[in-house]
Amino acid sequence: MSRYAVFAVALLIRAAIAFVFFGSIDVNNAMADAAYLLGGTRPSALGVPYLPGVHLLIWTAGMLAFHTALPAAFVFKLAGCVFDAAIAAMLFDAQGPRTGWLYAFAPVPILIFAVHGQWDSICFALLLGSLLLLRRDGNRAAFAAGVLFVLAAIVKPVAVPIFFLFLERKRIAAIVGGMAACVAAWLVALWLAGDPFSLSMVERVVRYTRNGVTYFGAPFALGISENRLILTIVPVVVLVPLFWKGYIKREHAVLLFYAFVLATCGLSAQYLVWIVPFLLLRGHHRYAALYSLVAGVFLVTFYVSPFGGFSGYNFENLAAFAPLKTMAWLTPTAANAPLKLDIVRALGDYAIPLVCIGMFFLRWRDDESRPASASPLVIALAFVTIMAGAAATLSRPTFPQFIARLEKKLDAYNMATYRPPHEKRQLWVIPRDTRAHPFAATNLAYVWVLAWSVVSAARGAAARDR
Repeated sequence: MSRYAVFAVALLIRAAIAFVFFGSIDVNNAMADAAYLLGGTRPSALGVPYLPGVHLLIWTAGMLAFHTALPAAFVFKLAGCVFDAAIAAMLFDAQGPRTGWLYAFAPVPILIFAVHGQWDSICFALLLGSLLLLRRDGNRAAFAAGVLFVLAAIVKPVAVPIFFLFLERKRIAAIVGGMAACVAAWLVALWLAGDPFSLSMVERVVRYTRNGVTYFGAPFALGISENRLILTIVPVVVLVPLFWKGYIKREHAVLLFYAFVLATCGLSAQYLVWIVPFLLLRGHHRYAALYSLVAGVFLVTFYVSPFGGFSGYNFENLAAFAPLKTMAWLTPTAANAPLKLDIVRALGDYAIPLVCIGMFFLRWRDDESRPASASPLVIALAFVTIMAGAAATLSRPTFPQFIARLEKKLDAYNMATYRPPHEKRQLWVIPRDTRAHPFAATNLAYVWVLAWSVVSAARGAAARDR
């Protein structure tokens, strides 16, 4: 079985789940952003904490949501699912077929990209591709690695702090040349699109990084407020000198950076996926099993807990497991809210940070020489390019037309409308249902999390992972 078979299976799993379920507040926000972009709003005028770039995919999803019969939320998740499938294919090459197949069925990425609906997989697929290219000799691979790193940072600025881990003395000119070429092309593209780069774009990202929305994590357990800017500088100051001196490998330094961030900063649900590819890349299958068990149970419970979110309420994420009405039997129950909150707080505020701290005690490995390919990224990039190209040939709807069409399509989901007080936006939440459905999505997800963790632990034991 080749890397392409892994890619196809991983994409099929994610696409099928994304097709059935609506998603979190992030899908809701992406739909709103698409409406404004289609109405002529510039990306830099939107309130999202991203540099202009991923907005092209949001615009594309909006066009496809309007012009096709596909479920409204599905097209907004599709790009994330494609790039996550590319991660599975790259791990197939980098760490072996079993690891690639493990990631293809990994519950945490599937929950985040196929259910929740986020873009982080695009950033981390590009980061992983950059890491794998740097395993190769030669300046061409180094130049391409620099290009991929900048693309990752544009999609998700969480890649920026590890910039110095992607430099190396012998090929620094090629790496920096690739980065500079990509930055120049991006600046030109922004100028041609009529939304030129400005410092206000960076300021908005920095402001979010410092004070962004968090639901749980160590700061909540300790009752303190954190400054994420400072907490991201600390591991960089420690890990970069260790990497440059050769005491630690690049890929392990990347894993430890994100483990430190997750252990010390307040967290949102999508952050939990960041370290899964790097745990498997380093061959820590048993620890990936432990982490996925804790994080997976947390995520499934979090999405159906009405409490524990922003400002104490979590109504904005209750539609994550809202299925299409044709599959209403998958609807989770809304019962046992106090128990769900206890589980969310115990796992989110204590267990997950402690498990992330434990990653600093994993054995450092010297197995980065295995030949690896970043070619699955070419497939993913070609896929979204074709999507964008197809969308560009369609007629652009007006703002009212898009909203009317979207609201009509949203009737296909088994959920009710909720409008928070003093807000103009509306959210969609699962209707209250206290019945216990034996085949509810949450029950199936818990079984999936447990089964995958057992298989991953067995894989690690067979490989004598420590």
